[in-house]
Amino acid sequence: MVNADFLSQSFYGAKDTKFEGRIENGRSDRIRTCDFQFPKLARYQTAPRSDRPNALSQAHRHRNPEMPAALPLGLAAGTLRPRLAAMKPLEQCFLYGFVDSAYLDDRDPLELCRQLCDGGADLVQLRAKDWPIDDIARLAKRLVSITDRAGVRLVINDHPQLATEAGAPVAHLGQEDFFDAGHRHVDEVKPSGSALELGLSSHAPEQARRACEAGADYVAIGPVFATPTKPGRPPVTLDYVRWAAANLDRPWFAIGGIDLENLDDILSAGARRVCVVSEILRAPDVAGACRQFKERLLSAAC
Repeated sequence: MVNADFLSQSFYGAKDTKFEGRIENGRSDRIRTCDFQFPKLARYQTAPRSDRPNALSQAHRHRNPEMPAALPLGLAAGTLRPRLAAMKPLEQCFLYGFVDSAYLDDRDPLELCRQLCDGGADLVQLRAKDWPIDDIARLAKRLVSITDRAGVRLVINDHPQLATEAGAPVAHLGQEDFFDAGHRHVDEVKPSGSALELGLSSHAPEQARRACEAGADYVAIGPVFATPTKPGRPPVTLDYVRWAAANLDRPWFAIGGIDLENLDDILSAGARRVCVVSEILRAPDVAGACRQFKERLLSAAC
């Protein structure tokens, strides 16, 4: 149940399978920017991925040495805690938006982030699978000032070290970037002393269990429906959403092919938090699309 005062304050500022089991007690070519330019996307080289040996621990070494971190790690760790304390807890976050390089369509990513925040997104993930890590870092540093002012968590996909350097409060990793890389607990990828929050993807109950046991701050559940964002990934169906609603002990977000037409099905299955990519980023009015989702999510949370 969500407090009514919070609701009034928070808006603006595969085949069907039966899942069983329960988690107990816990945590066991081209884009335009305002005043800087990136090269054409066709010229980009793929950023280091963590399915390569030691990529998570070594990714920060690919950063341009002439581009210093926004904050030294020690200072970043010291300032992140009070900033997180000023934001609503993850339990009270409902709408998860994206600045995704695949959906920029020649738009300014900074302005897109502002529109997501203005529309009521509680988290905004920077997802740029096809960009070099240097360019991700430059943009992350610009985005964090926008999200901080709005009281919104900026999430950096794939790069926990970069997130800490840029001052972003959250990082997100997929199964292949975490468990397949040999990690067993989120502390193994969080920079030492950092208050960084870490979310993990999951596509089946056993993966969600492992994510909780690994100490994930939140878990993504999906893709619920087929989505071009995850081509070739079979949908997990609403049964997985129902399983998550009955079994997970921490915030989780349904993701994958979610739009305003199927949102009621997602909510009826027990979800209260959703990640939305293309339905918002393809909308002619990004902020307006966010508001439509947020209104219905807040109503379901009452």
